[in-house]
Amino acid sequence: MNPFAAASSRVTAFACVAATLLASPFSVGAGEEYHGDFVAGALKYSRDLAAQHHLVAHVSITTPEGKALKFQYDQYPEVERIKVDDELAFAKKRGGKWIMSNDWGKTGKNLDAEEALDYDTLASFVHAPLNSVTEVRDASQGGTFMRLLNHSHEDGRERFVFEKSREQPKSDHVYPCFLFERYKNSEIAQPLLSGFKGPLYTGDRILMVSISYEYRVAQAGRSRVRLVEASREMTAPLSLIASR
Repeated sequence: MNPFAAASSRVTAFACVAATLLASPFSVGAGEEYHGDFVAGALKYSRDLAAQHHLVAHVSITTPEGKALKFQYDQYPEVERIKVDDELAFAKKRGGKWIMSNDWGKTGKNLDAEEALDYDTLASFVHAPLNSVTEVRDASQGGTFMRLLNHSHEDGRERFVFEKSREQPKSDHVYPCFLFERYKNSEIAQPLLSGFKGPLYTGDRILMVSISYEYRVAQAGRSRVRLVEASREMTAPLSLIASR
């Protein structure tokens, strides 16, 4: 199965370059224009939590030709899974290769090298926003910064929507948007990446990608709980916003 004829075995870039990764308090001051520290800190905490527990991502990808693919990505510390539908799933154990498997890699059918790279590519779409994998492709737009589009409180959750914008943005360009959330009564005080919407490069092709993230953990004496669940807004993904 070849979901896309990908030009690269991994996602190589966003449409714009990342802000510098710096440790900082999780606060956003009124009137601030640059929020690289906040976003970098929240992304790092999201990555660390995902690496230790169960990350669930719901992904929708659209090619320039209009082809679409939706899948669910699961990551445990010891295994990854890509579930295309109720009948078709692929798994990769730590240090192993992708196989067609409906039992988390315990048994399954081997894939050829090219097809295995396709699933590495799909997994890389999930991790690109978390890792801020970026590349400068249009130096004429100048540097990049995180612009706060919206900051709100609703139903016990605090929500931040950032656009990764440019110093001289073009009106006909679409720039990536990041949704972060934190819950008032959650055991996790830090904001976590809850959604992403925007363009990602694979080779020279630009794909439009929408992702919602969940972070789950099993606790002694309790069933698995969601530390942060997929935002309701991400079922109708964030509108693509072009900076002007």
